[in-house]
Amino acid sequence: MPRPRSLNAYIALPTMDAHTTDAFVRRLHAQYLLHRSTLRRSRLGPAASVLNEKGDALGAALAADRSNKSSMKAAAELDPIVDASWAAIILTLEGRAKATELPSAAGAQAILDRVFPDRLKFTQEKYVRQWSMANASLQQLLATDDHGASAAEFLRAHGAGDLLDEVRRLHDKFAALLGVSEGRSAATTVEVRAPMDEALDAAREFVAITLSLSAAEIGDSVDTIKNDILSVIDEFATRRDDGDKGAAPPAPAT
Repeated sequence: MPRPRSLNAYIALPTMDAHTTDAFVRRLHAQYLLHRSTLRRSRLGPAASVLNEKGDALGAALAADRSNKSSMKAAAELDPIVDASWAAIILTLEGRAKATELPSAAGAQAILDRVFPDRLKFTQEKYVRQWSMANASLQQLLATDDHGASAAEFLRAHGAGDLLDEVRRLHDKFAALLGVSEGRSAATTVEVRAPMDEALDAAREFVAITLSLSAAEIGDSVDTIKNDILSVIDEFATRRDDGDKGAAPPAPAT
């Protein structure tokens, strides 16, 4: 089978992940900038602009991905606190419902049956679905009935207003970390692979043009400039080889 006619097939670069690709592209462009006065009117100028543009796009995607992961870590840390705040509401209502001689018992039981029929089961769902189900419960607590009364008013009247306020505060904080709202109930994902591939293609184009530069185009310093730019490939290939060696084996016991 013939080799595909693509830069990827003919211009070999070190195997890199997205973060290493980001560093590689920045290093290539930095080497170009060292010789920009000589190269800006050459064919490498436009390729360097594309390389910089694709590198910026990859850098932005990686920054967004880091922010996303940081938010999800914070959401994981907040989750048990959110769960505990809902548990406090439900336990308060269950306690009221058990005191059957009090007039508030029936009201508490009605709220449990209507808003929390499965009690805390929703807290075991994945974060986005958990938030969505909790949001539905919160709206039920805040909604008024035909007589203008609400479960929220019941909770405040029976000493649980601070618990309700805490639930609402944590609910909003959880939503901000997850990137969800009533109108958008799915967390935003960040695409890194596509900008990484585009940056690598731009790097291959840049390398291919660098290899084809001639003295007639940029002068007698052509070999020095080509070696300077292409040394970045060797630098990153060496980094990978060093990383593959791993740690030295432990010394034998004596």
